[in-house]
Amino acid sequence: MNILKIQELAKKAHEKRTHFKNLGIINTETDPKKREAQVIEYEVARGEMYEADLDLFREQTGDKAMRQRDDSA
Repeated sequence: MNILKIQELAKKAHEKRTHFKNLGIINTETDPKKREAQVIEYEVARGEMYEADLDLFREQTGDKAMRQRDDSA
């Protein structure tokens, strides 16, 4: 377990989570095209947040634990 890598991944996960939360409080656009772009940006941010959290989890627990978790699902 590499402490520096975990710290780096934790920081990235926190930044992605904060960005995602900030997008959630933005006022919704009334123009349909702008609203669609806003929804896409929100979903991309959610995906990035999920990936960052997953990378952090994998680094903390190791690949073996992750495989066991995937198999049990």
